[in-house]
Amino acid sequence: MSESKRAALYIRVSTEEQARHGLSLDEQKKALTDYAAKNHYDIIGIYADEGATARKAISRRKELQRLLHDVQADLVDVILFIKLDRWFRNVKDFYAAQTILDKHHVEWNAILEDYNTQTSAGRLNLNIRLSIAQNESDQTGDRIRFVFEGKKKRHEAISGKVPFGYSVIDKHFTPNADAPIVLDVFNFYALHGSVHRTRDYAIEKHDIHFRVAALRKLLANEKYIGTFYGIPNYAPPIVPRELFDRVQAIFKTHGRGDSPNKRIYIFRGLLRCPICGRRMLGRPGRYMRRGKIRAYPFYICQNRQHDKYCSFTGSIHESTLEKYLLSHLADALHEYGIALDTKRRKSGEEERQKHIKAARGKLDRLKDLYVNGFISRDDFKADFEKYNNQLTALLKTPTPRVQGMRQELKDLANMDDLEEVYASLSQEGKRDFWHSILSRIDITHFERGKGGRKEFSMTFLD
Repeated sequence: MSESKRAALYIRVSTEEQARHGLSLDEQKKALTDYAAKNHYDIIGIYADEGATARKAISRRKELQRLLHDVQADLVDVILFIKLDRWFRNVKDFYAAQTILDKHHVEWNAILEDYNTQTSAGRLNLNIRLSIAQNESDQTGDRIRFVFEGKKKRHEAISGKVPFGYSVIDKHFTPNADAPIVLDVFNFYALHGSVHRTRDYAIEKHDIHFRVAALRKLLANEKYIGTFYGIPNYAPPIVPRELFDRVQAIFKTHGRGDSPNKRIYIFRGLLRCPICGRRMLGRPGRYMRRGKIRAYPFYICQNRQHDKYCSFTGSIHESTLEKYLLSHLADALHEYGIALDTKRRKSGEEERQKHIKAARGKLDRLKDLYVNGFISRDDFKADFEKYNNQLTALLKTPTPRVQGMRQELKDLANMDDLEEVYASLSQEGKRDFWHSILSRIDITHFERGKGGRKEFSMTFLD
């Protein structure tokens, strides 16, 4: 009797597809498991990419990467998925993966579709189906862009975090009760030219606690002159153009607190000492290469530098930190999204909404009973008052408001060419990029020496 084939079950679903077509992970898993049992396959693993599109780069589909690694380790004989579009919708990526499968003699089977790749006609059919799937994905992107362009023409809010001082009313950005605070902050900074003094003023007068980085971002945000998505007069301005330009001119003169010799330290103000927790300072280093002195930036603890009382004597090269953060950014964003979802659930809002829905359901059923003559008017009034009081109490119960992940961070998590785009930025651009998404960077592991292992954690701006 021949050995059973070793089968790997591959499952993929994006959130949008699951809502639209019901292609849940559990449904795919059951169909594939039943098929494997019917054909006497030994299941060696289930590889599920949840919330991933088939057009996403191969490197960004973690479970697919794990599956291909097991293929290369010769642990798999056949890969099962329900339909071809669960596997790939991109012709180029399909054949990149197929090359690996062919090298290790691994078959694949779309259990709900019929493909024959042994004939030229079968291969032509496969290419046509892949091209159609790719075209459908492209058309979906075109439709989304078309909708966004329509919203822009009507000056409607699209997505993303609404700036402090604005609310979305009838789909349009509208100044709210906090708008005078924004204008006052701009006026104060224009008069004093200090972000730190402006932050203290906002705390003292308005009880608004801005982070320094967030306040800098606010003062440089052209949305406050009504320019959204690069379109002037998109919304009513909060700050006059003349005042905004004056603030930008002061920014340009004062800089961002970089060193007197204008050297830009990308992570200045973000990196924290692992011992005392103070911000680490950027300093220029030098080394000799091919007869020339070359400079490199690094970071040291400011307490150690100035007061000598911190015991952390290590230094962090900027290039080391930069490479680490870029390579771990996608994973950190994924974990951050999970943490926000967990925090929202724990806030009690979901449970509160469940009780509100139940109370409203009781009121609706009570009305039906009264209308249909099953209860008297007096019984209706007594029960209505009881259930209505319950509903009113629930609606008045405050719950902590936990924001979801900002749209900018969601977009960043889905960028396939992040490193390429990042490499094209200037030093100022790289600095602004990290300061726009992070509030701090912590050193979680430090080993001395050029080859010593160094690890960091990222805290994202709310």
